[in-house]
Formats: sequence, C-alpha cells, structure tokens
Amino acid sequence: MALDTHHCPGGVMFLFRGEFGCLMYTGDFQWEVDSKRAKDARSRLLNVLKNETVDVLYLDNTYCNPSYDFPTREVAAQQVVDIIASHLEHDIVIGIDTLGKEELLIHISRVLNIKIWLWLERLQTMHLLGFHDTFTTKNSLTRVRAVPCYSLSVETLEGLNTMRPTIGIMPSGLPWVLKHVKGDDNLFGSLLTSRYKKKQPSDKLDGNLAYAERYHQYMFSVPYSDHLCFAESNQLT
Repeated sequence: MALDTHHCPGGVMFLFRGEFGCLMYTGDFQWEVDSKRAKDARSRLLNVLKNETVDVLYLDNTYCNPSYDFPTREVAAQQVVDIIASHLEHDIVIGIDTLGKEELLIHISRVLNIKIWLWLERLQTMHLLGFHDTFTTKNSLTRVRAVPCYSLSVETLEGLNTMRPTIGIMPSGLPWVLKHVKGDDNLFGSLLTSRYKKKQPSDKLDGNLAYAERYHQYMFSVPYSDHLCFAESNQLT
C-alpha cells in the first residue's frame, strides 16, 4: 500500500505485509495536523491497519529532536511573504532544492501577484507538474528569484548588493546561522552544530525556531520544513 507523504510531488510511504510481519517505511514525509492531505492519509492508514500492529517502522528522523518544533508550512510561507513585502526596494533570492518547496513558491506568487524566476531545469520540472504561468526565466519580469540552495551564500549576497539591494531567504527546517566556525575563517557552522557543541543532544536550542530570523544583514532563515518535526513523529508513532 502507498500513502501520500505530503513531502514533495510523487512522494509516498509504503506499508508491507509478509512473513516478516507488518512493515511501514515512511521515507521523507510531513504530516501536519490540520492538513487535509495528511488527514486523508491517516484515515487510509488506520482503515487498512484496523487493529493490526506495525512490527517494524522505518521513520523519517531528519528532525527527531524535541528542539525542532516548527510552525505549519502555511504559517512559514506567510512569514516568507511578509519578508518580501517588507522589502519592496530589494531583489529577493530564495534558496530551494531541485524538488520540493513547490507549494511555497506558488503561495508567494499568488499572494504577491508576481512571477518567480527559476533556472531552466527547475522551470521544466514545474511545467511537468502543471505550473505554466507562475514562473519565468526572464530576470526583467520579476524581482524574486529561486536559486539552488547551494548557491545562496552571504558572499553571493554581498556581491549582488554591490549592484542592487538584495536579500536572501533560506526556507528550511534546519536553523542556519552564517558565521565563521571558531578557529577557521573559511568554515561556516549551523546554529545546530554551534549551539550543541557543549550540550547534550536532548538540550533545547536557544531562541524560538518557530519564527523567521535575520542571521545576517542580507540573509533570513524561515523554518519552512518538508519533513515532520519531533511532535509529529511522536504522533505518527
């Protein structure tokens, strides 16, 4: 049996039965409590399982720590919109992967009534998914660009700001802080690794991960996650 993971287009989790018992493999997934898609998937799963026990569970543990307590993607998407709307004189650069964050980009486009620039390969993927009028490869048609997340850095933003006021937005469940790692000016550390350095893994991170934060003059981090947070993993279990 395959169930929608609510993670990215085409993502499914599998339920297997056999001599090994009942096995559930989630892969990457996101089950927000109030999401209709998640409710439908949960209902299907419970109808199939009835009173049967899952013997083996392979769970998405990307954010399996109590420190990770995200807002819903709807709330996080609005945070991104608010950042863009409050920087009307700026170009906006959003870091995304080769798949995922489609709902975020569509939300930005619809609420702000703007097109979003994408690189050609990503645009072709969007066209395959049925989104034909929202995106463009022409810089002149928009001030909002979505770029591969690996190419979004403080150094890049500093260069862009020599030409036009520009801010970057990194929508991710992983809290980023772009600062030099102590002892090596060429390395940058995340908030997670830098704040966990002298703590046990179960310790709470400082700060509130439920809100967008400005970690650099030109860089915002928004806790928009395509993976479930700790509370949701407990709910599924």
